[in-house]
Amino acid sequence: MAFRYIQACTGTLISGSAALQFFDRSLYPDSDLDLYVPMPWRKKVGHFLLAQGYKFEPYPFQHPTFDVAISDRRVVTARGLYGNLKGIAGVFTFEKKSARGEELKVQIIVAVRSTMEVILRFHSTCVMNVISFDRAYCLYPLATLEQRRSLVCTSRNDEVAQRVFEKYSERGWKIVKSFYVPPAYYCIEDPAFSLGPRWIDDGYTWSIPLKHSFDQCITPVNPPSTPLTRDPVSASSWDIKRASDGMGADMVFSPVHVPQLFYHYILNDTACLDTPSISALLKAAALANSCPPSYVWIEERRFVDDRFIQLCHDYHRITY
Repeated sequence: MAFRYIQACTGTLISGSAALQFFDRSLYPDSDLDLYVPMPWRKKVGHFLLAQGYKFEPYPFQHPTFDVAISDRRVVTARGLYGNLKGIAGVFTFEKKSARGEELKVQIIVAVRSTMEVILRFHSTCVMNVISFDRAYCLYPLATLEQRRSLVCTSRNDEVAQRVFEKYSERGWKIVKSFYVPPAYYCIEDPAFSLGPRWIDDGYTWSIPLKHSFDQCITPVNPPSTPLTRDPVSASSWDIKRASDGMGADMVFSPVHVPQLFYHYILNDTACLDTPSISALLKAAALANSCPPSYVWIEERRFVDDRFIQLCHDYHRITY
């Protein structure tokens, strides 16, 4: 519960093998726990792991002290340590031994912008599953859990990509690289990979509510703002389209970040920002902050993420 509280305060997501195991009720003994963390909270989540007895295990190019490594200018620049590869700024590994002598490994993957942007750029659909503090989402459950198929969503065809595809083939998934269905029939022929607009809580997603009891004590991002009642990931929307090269599909979305919002978001289009309710919310917040954002400390700025997420839900529920 302490970990889930940290998730609620920071927008941290579980994804990768751990999330897939959760939905599939399977176990991969050698898998680690992948945490996708928004850039502003990278240090807070790392300190939480250190307090739980984990030890920071740096890569050769990282400083051995976590606080120094996490503040590396290559991480905090817009391109990130990996040249903005799939939206990742940096990866930080933590390890410890369990009471039973097991080697436990946790990786913090720091997102340059939205954590969901990183996840929708994964190699294929079977790993597009996330667990937030309040809900778990499997984005392609029919294909992933019943048909055991995974649609390729990357143009990479190098040795690394092949190793990943072999890994999930060995775990029982058929890697789908060719994706052509006549446009007039795609919804009928292959509902598992329905083309067109999606949002994270639509009828194609399997979502599982996760009970918790700390709604009233979630710490807001700063004193002027209100705490979140839903995770930022729940506002996500995107399009799934055939890749132009015929190899699988492309996940298409627009990154969104405005000064009145603390978190970054992904939307399949930005039309919802122009709806009367959301437009009025952002304008009111801008007036409340009065000064240009560049002149207002983060601690003093009023963010309206909680209300924005709720209004995105209303918009998506009507639109999709």
